[in-house]
Amino acid sequence: MSAQVDGLNQLLSEFTEMGQQLEGRTKEKALKAGGNYLKGKLKENVPVVTGNWRDNIIVSDIKNNKVDVGADQQGDAFYGYFHEFGTSKMAARPVYGPTLESERRTIRDEMAAEIRRNLGL
Repeated sequence: MSAQVDGLNQLLSEFTEMGQQLEGRTKEKALKAGGNYLKGKLKENVPVVTGNWRDNIIVSDIKNNKVDVGADQQGDAFYGYFHEFGTSKMAARPVYGPTLESERRTIRDEMAAEIRRNLGL
């Protein structure tokens, strides 16, 4: 028994093209989409007294295929570090870890949707 597949070369070239698109701008957009989603969720979850921590959550530029989401350490937002990790006199009240763990699947879905959108799928 034998089978013949027509268009296999075309299919392979389309997969190659999709891989090249994914390596470029599409990957960056997907990382930013996931980072921005996490940023929004963090803003909802951080404790707000003055709003400095909430207002200074940023998404970094992409470096080494990674994006960092966290407080901008240039202003008063560094006090969030004390809430996150605690001090000798204050127990830790983490926000980043629990938010990331609870939203991990949704972040992945956001990134996948951005990839599909950019690849025209």
